[in-house]
Parts: sequence; C-alpha cells; structure tokens
Amino acid sequence: MKAFFKQLYGNSSPIRERLFRIICSMASVACIFAFVMASIFGESLLATFPLLVAIVMLAIMVYVSYKKHLYEGSSIIIIVLMNMFFFPLSFFTSGGVNSGIAVWFVLGIVFVFMLSSGKLFYILLFTSLVTFVACYFVGFFYPELIIPLGDRATVFSDSAVTMLIVAITIGVIIRFQTRVYEDQHALSEQQKKQIEELSNARSRFFANMSHEIRTPINTIVGLNEMTLRSEELTDDIKENSLYIQSASKSLLSLVNDILDLSKMEAGSMKIIEGVYSPARLMREVINMTRVNAHQKNLEFNISITEKLPVSLNGDEMRIKQILLNLLSNAVKYTDKGSVTLRVTVEYPENARDEKDKMILTVQVTDTGIGIKKEDLKELFNNFVRFDANRNKGIQGTGLGLAISKQLSELMGGSITVDSVYKSGSTFTLTLPQEVIDGTETGDFAMAAKLDGSDENRYTKLFTAPDAQILVVDDNRMNRIVVQKLLRATKVHVDLADSGKEALNLIKQKRYD
Repeated sequence: MKAFFKQLYGNSSPIRERLFRIICSMASVACIFAFVMASIFGESLLATFPLLVAIVMLAIMVYVSYKKHLYEGSSIIIIVLMNMFFFPLSFFTSGGVNSGIAVWFVLGIVFVFMLSSGKLFYILLFTSLVTFVACYFVGFFYPELIIPLGDRATVFSDSAVTMLIVAITIGVIIRFQTRVYEDQHALSEQQKKQIEELSNARSRFFANMSHEIRTPINTIVGLNEMTLRSEELTDDIKENSLYIQSASKSLLSLVNDILDLSKMEAGSMKIIEGVYSPARLMREVINMTRVNAHQKNLEFNISITEKLPVSLNGDEMRIKQILLNLLSNAVKYTDKGSVTLRVTVEYPENARDEKDKMILTVQVTDTGIGIKKEDLKELFNNFVRFDANRNKGIQGTGLGLAISKQLSELMGGSITVDSVYKSGSTFTLTLPQEVIDGTETGDFAMAAKLDGSDENRYTKLFTAPDAQILVVDDNRMNRIVVQKLLRATKVHVDLADSGKEALNLIKQKRYD
C-alpha cells in the first residue's frame, strides 16, 4: 500500500499531475465526509445524490490520471462537472446561501487556479464565476426555487462541516505546493552549486591543460630557433623550419587564448602596469604583422601621430596582445586591398604635464569581408565565428576579440567596431594611459627599422665568456632549450631542476 501511494503521489510524476491527484483525492475525502454528515443529519436523497456522483467521478479521474496520465483532460472534466453541475445543483437542493455551499464555490474557484492554464484558464474562470453569480442572483430573486436544508442546527452543522472540510483541503493543497517549491528550491541550489563547481573544475582543467601544452610547444619553438640560427641550412630545411615556427606560434597563440579565457572566467586575470615605449611597441607589432600582409599581397598602411609620447605607463604585454589580435584578424579576413594602422593621442584640456592621463586611440581598418549588421551584437562573445562556410579555411577559436574586449575594459578602455558587409571593418581601441615622458616621438617613418625582410636572420647581439648564468626549471627540455639558445653568447650555464638545488648552487658560486 505504501508503494502504491508513493507511486501515486511521489516525485516520479510531473508536478501538475501530482497536484491533480492530490486535489481529486482530497475532494473525494471531503465529499465522503460531507455525505456521511448529511446522512447523519437526515438530509434528503436529492441533497446527497450530487455528493455520491462527485465521489465516483473523482475516483475515476484519479484512476485515469494514474493509468493513462490524462490529467489535463480530466482536470477540465472535474472543473466543468463541479462548477457547472454539482455545486449549482447542491445550491438549489441544500439550502442555498443558508448552507455551506458558498464555501464549496470557493473550492471550485481554487480548482480552476490550480488545475488549468493558458487560454483555457480564463475561459473556465469566467464561466465558473458567471455560474456562481447566477446561482446567487436566482436565489435572491427566486427563493422559492431553493429547497430548505432543515432546522437551524442542520444549517449550522452543515456550514461548520463544510468550512472545516474545505479549509483542510485547501490547506493540504497549499502545503503540497509549498513542499514542492521548497524541494525545487533546494534542488535548484544544489544544481547551482554543482554548476559552479563544474565551471570551476573546467576553468582549472583548461588552465592546467593550457599550461602543460605550452611547455612542449615552447620546447619546439626554442629548438626550432636553434635550427634557424644555423649558417649551414639548405633552402629546404630553412623553409621547413619556418613552417614549424609559424605553426608553433599559431598553436601557442590558441593555447594562450584558452588560458586567458580560463583566467577571466575565474576572475584571476590581472593587469600589470609598467613603463614602456609606445613607439617600440608599435614597431614590434608592425614587424610581426607586416610579413603576413605582404604574403597576401595586401597594402600595409601606417599612420602614427608625431605627438606619441616617448614613454607611458601601462600593461605593454596586454596592449600588444590586443593590437596583434586586431591586426591579425584584419589580415586574415582581407583577401585584397589594404590593412591600415592609425594611432592618435588625445590629452585632456590644459593638461600636458607628466603623470597626466591621456587617451591612446588605435584604429585598425581593413577592406575585407566585413560583418553583417545583425552579427555585430554577438561579435565579442566567446567562441563566436560568423559566415562559417565562407570562412571555413581561416584558423581560429573565436576567442581573440572576446579576450581583447575584456582586456581593454580591465584597463579602463573599450573596443568598438564599425563595419559594412563585404566592404570592410574598422576596429577602434581607446585606452587611458599615464604619461611618464611627454616628449613627442616625432616622425615615425623609420623605414629601415620597419623593414621586415631580415626578421628571420639571427644576429648575435653579444658574447660574454666570463658570465655565469643559473637556469632553474623543473622541466628538463626547458633547461636544454635555454642552454642551447645561450650557446652562441659563450656564457657559462649551470642548470638546476628545483628551487632547493638552486639555493644550494648559489651558496657555492656567484651568478650574474
């Protein structure tokens, strides 16, 4: 029996279906109790007959709901029979307003609110209210149509019993709903906690995975660099090494994007400010982009204001990351025409002293495929790429712009876009920067320094045969890469695989 009730009212069924069964069961109990009390007080068969019919109908509906799960249709039948038939019939055969029927009307309205929804709710509510008002209207103007309930004691007992039954029924329904809401709230909180834990676990996984992947990639990049430095390379080997270098840098860029995203989601991304030369930063960005543009036969135009200060305070690495994202996207999505880098500065009025804030504005304009107007609002979302079929040959995760926008906002700036589909786009980065040295850089047209033709040729900057260097890293391949990269400088390199070993070594030898 316990298993039957658990299956009938348990959590295995939808909430509305369980609510329907509980309401019908409580209504059945209420009708049985009312029938017993009516029999005790000697009410007529005409007065008790609707109760018998209601008991049978309610039991049938509970059975149909349990076996066939047709609770929606059963709900409509119950509401129509009770509100349009049983209650009006009882009103005229059981004393009208001088009985407990008014309270039964209240229960009928409650049923409508509990068991119906959508347009049907309004239809059933309207018809029920009209029926009840009509009963009272007829009872008031034509009292002779109402069969008296009996003596004064019967009237009082019927009203009291009905009030008690309906109150308990409504109370049980409310208690059930409250319990359901509490269970759902508890489940929702549990699921929310699980989602947060899953999100944190995912962020930790991406962060750890990205870090672990970067180590072997850096090893590949470093050892490949040693190959490129060799003066005895055949053209074929040099070409292959350059391909390895390009592919490794692309892979490293993707991994760094994932790592940055995981940091941002975890709220651990930090802006690290320091003094830097904006002219040098621009020169590096231009040199890194110019070659890719020329390989696609694109014009690479540069317009940098002569008012660019000699030194600023900001996060040079993150600014460079944003500019490379914008410029690489411009080159990737432009098949013909040009890419233009335009840099301007703007000072607040009457403020040109050192330590003042100024606005650094960088615009990247291309003549590429452009962006549809309806896609602009999704452009800076994570993992979003548009025109998938058209751009299927273009590599990328769709993270670059999302990360760039978040980085710009962390630095107090912004990124905006103005685009015409199939005609090109202009991305504008604005960043507030602190001026350290306001001396103007002047003419930026340093052709020799901007020439990227020899960027793959290694040039040894110094030798230091007397220098002592200590390299500490827990990854053996990292230590080997650093040792090989320093070989041409002739410095003496000692290696340590832990902090403890490094401390022991510095007790024995002084390192530069």
